[in-house]
Amino acid sequence: MTSPSPDPSPLSPDLSSDHWDLYIKPHTRLFDLHLADVWRYRDLLWLFVRRDFVAVYKQTILGPLWFFIQPLFTTIVFTLTPIIYPLSAIPEKWRWLVELNPMTAPIEAFRALFLGGPIPWSALATSTAITAALLAIGVVIFNRVEKTFMDTV
Repeated sequence: MTSPSPDPSPLSPDLSSDHWDLYIKPHTRLFDLHLADVWRYRDLLWLFVRRDFVAVYKQTILGPLWFFIQPLFTTIVFTLTPIIYPLSAIPEKWRWLVELNPMTAPIEAFRALFLGGPIPWSALATSTAITAALLAIGVVIFNRVEKTFMDTV
């Protein structure tokens, strides 16, 4: 009877019997993209893209639609803020709409201080009230949806 040979030590493996499938090589060229590997791991890549997409838009009510609405909304708000034009250039009929923008009063007050005009105290009070109301609404909404936030590190 022959006795079984002892198992090779894990510290000194027999490399001649191993078959390696993956070779890690240094980056040799600028456009060395390894597209075959990207295609081979396309499922993993799809999972990463989907995870990031869900992580970005999970906390928005409108989802991916917010990606298009937010820049449009920001552009409209900045257009309605009288920075490069005075508030007096807007027709009286539409001026109330521009005065709802909380940034209108501080900009007009700065313009009045810089150019020596009257400071619009009532507009500053209205702006402060609108800003406080938006802050209160934001705090209420934040406290309601805080439990569903996705924490990302």
